[in-house]
Amino acid sequence: MKRKTLLLAFLMLMGVSTFSQVCQLGTVSGVTQGSTVSVPITMTGFANEVTAFQWSISWDPAVLTYVNVTNWFPGVTGVGVYPQAAPYEHITTFVWGDMQQPINGTLCTVNFTYISSTGACTNVSWGTYPTDTLVADEYYQTYNVDWINGQVCGVASGIEDNGNNNASVVIYPTVAREMVNLKYTVPESGRITFGVYNMLGDEVSKVTRDCSADVPSTQEINVSDLNAGIYFVKYHIETANINTVKTEKITVTK
Repeated sequence: MKRKTLLLAFLMLMGVSTFSQVCQLGTVSGVTQGSTVSVPITMTGFANEVTAFQWSISWDPAVLTYVNVTNWFPGVTGVGVYPQAAPYEHITTFVWGDMQQPINGTLCTVNFTYISSTGACTNVSWGTYPTDTLVADEYYQTYNVDWINGQVCGVASGIEDNGNNNASVVIYPTVAREMVNLKYTVPESGRITFGVYNMLGDEVSKVTRDCSADVPSTQEINVSDLNAGIYFVKYHIETANINTVKTEKITVTK
């Protein structure tokens, strides 16, 4: 699958001005050393229900100490919160994928302890990782997620579906840590190709197998080496009379 095909198929790519949806990181000011800083993340303008999101935030460790995330939007549960390993402890990644939710408002609140001794404000960014792009102790208004580090997928974002329903392919589990199983039956002999792609459309693995007519078959995909996040499994069935390409979302956890 070409990268541009995947990118255009998403519900939106945040930070691209073509779309009206906005995800913003709230601001804080006038806090004292040792106090709790609660920064809301808001999502507005999402007319389609959201089925997945993934992004990271970073902060200046000389200014803030991360505490936790609270007040998730109703229906958004089981979000994976993944602090990065040293030396990037000041970066945390959020990964979620589940039944669709019409998110509109405060997605969650990120809580910190304010440790800066300058009396200025905070530095929480949607920067390019692992390098921070904002200056510590500056007051910033909002942070729009850019398309590299933040994506939202919705139920209206079918990626590819150009075939018929004669073939049966089941992908499970859709939230996995080690293995993803694919169970399939094709009514004609031919071949089937399974590929795994990240959210930028880069292919991370692919396997092609011959298939016999009406023979139930299985294929395992090892995802244990992948970073936590949202990925897509594309399968392409090719026989004398079938040429079907479909893509389904999976979530890899750690």
